[in-house]
Amino acid sequence: SSGINAEYGGEVKNTMVSLKYSIAAELPVEQQNWKKINNLCFGAIQEFENFCDLLRDPSDNFPDTLSDETVRPYVISQIYIARLYGKFRPTDSALKLAFLAKAETHFKKALEYYDAHLPQCSGMDLKEEIDVAREMAHFLPRKMEKIKQLTA
Repeated sequence: SSGINAEYGGEVKNTMVSLKYSIAAELPVEQQNWKKINNLCFGAIQEFENFCDLLRDPSDNFPDTLSDETVRPYVISQIYIARLYGKFRPTDSALKLAFLAKAETHFKKALEYYDAHLPQCSGMDLKEEIDVAREMAHFLPRKMEKIKQLTA
């Protein structure tokens, strides 16, 4: 039950971030408002990470194979975490690079589980999310390299 609450809480905060981010993209936004959006991102990430932590065994190890009931929520949580890291608007380019690197890591976690467990994942309606995760995992290193070049 607490796993469902953590996942649900993450989805609610993720939706709030998406709404505020889309409004902010259309209007000039003060730094204070970006701080609020960044704080929402952190909150949503924490909820999703709490859910993923619940999947660990008593020795704090992540299982090689998840139960069928937790596969989709886990993969989606990793993708949401990645997207949220990509939405941060820090004022420092080094911090932006760190967040983009974390985004890439979480996209890869989703892809690694999916690719290693194709028979289990095949009927779970994840194709669209996985396709986007593949594109982003491919795109983010180029984006990070561009930021490095612009700030060098």
